[in-house]
Amino acid sequence: MAKQLTLAPDLWQQCEQLYRNNPACFIAMQDQFGVNVNLFLLAVYLDGDDHRQSEANPISLSSEQWQELSLAVTPWDTSMLIPYRTIRRTGKSQLTAEQYQQMLEVELMLERKSQQLISNAMRTFTLPIQHQQQATATTDSNVKQYLQLLIQPEPAFKFWQQNLTTFD
Repeated sequence: MAKQLTLAPDLWQQCEQLYRNNPACFIAMQDQFGVNVNLFLLAVYLDGDDHRQSEANPISLSSEQWQELSLAVTPWDTSMLIPYRTIRRTGKSQLTAEQYQQMLEVELMLERKSQQLISNAMRTFTLPIQHQQQATATTDSNVKQYLQLLIQPEPAFKFWQQNLTTFD
């Protein structure tokens, strides 16, 4: 039996709060391991205790669903977000603080478009209805499922585990 996936109305606000807890860790995951921060934030959120307590059944996405989410956002990210981020970073030393802040705001707008693309793709998902013990016994965490898409998932996962204490 399956159910349609419903998203919390404040999903991305919750994810942005996770980011604010340790932005350096998320940027390091992005820069060192090629992590898509929005997808990674989603995985961390879905695995988080706050989310699990608010859901009757935890949401554990399959590796195929993580692949679909990645495919949904990659064209936008590679054509718009990543090139813009590169320009912003390259120009930082030549910009005033105000100009740099404006560039950060535009990048945030591009990130939110990525979030919208991820949300749209997630709305097409159905999830098997599982009891919580079944879900945790038969599936990996969302973080691990997402990181398996990377070229080097194990170093990324180890780095994440070493930095988990900053989220307590």
